[in-house]
Amino acid sequence: MTKAADISGTKQADKNLIARLWKIYIRPRLGTLLLALLFMIVVAAATAAYTWLFKFIVDSMQVNSRSDASEAIDRAVHFVKLVVPAVIGLT
Repeated sequence: MTKAADISGTKQADKNLIARLWKIYIRPRLGTLLLALLFMIVVAAATAAYTWLFKFIVDSMQVNSRSDASEAIDRAVHFVKLVVPAVIGLT
């Protein structure tokens, strides 16, 4: 056999393998996989929100007076108490 025939045979075998994987493993679990992908996005967004919130608190403490910083921390705590349970479905 020539190299071209080997390559085209390998490509066809790859296509057959991918088709079989799709049919047997992925298609029956597609809903679960998409749900997992959605929750991965939610976790990434929550991590980013936590970082932004922490930055806001630290900046408030450095720039404003002590009473403003404690007020910002109080707002942040209430925000986390409301949003985190809602995001992970505890409410």
